[in-house]
Amino acid sequence: MDRGRNSPLAMNGADAQEYFACIITMLSFQRSLSILGFGSYAAREDSLPPSTVKI
Repeated sequence: MDRGRNSPLAMNGADAQEYFACIITMLSFQRSLSILGFGSYAAREDSLPPSTVKI
């Protein structure tokens, strides 16, 4: 996919780094919650019927 400079999808290095840091932080937070016994998104997704699981 060719991303031009005017494309809203184009990110410079700093933006991309901040974006991925946010994702990593959210995943770590989610894992911490599941360790504490609050359940996790993955566990709920596994309990869905196969017909509703996204590929």
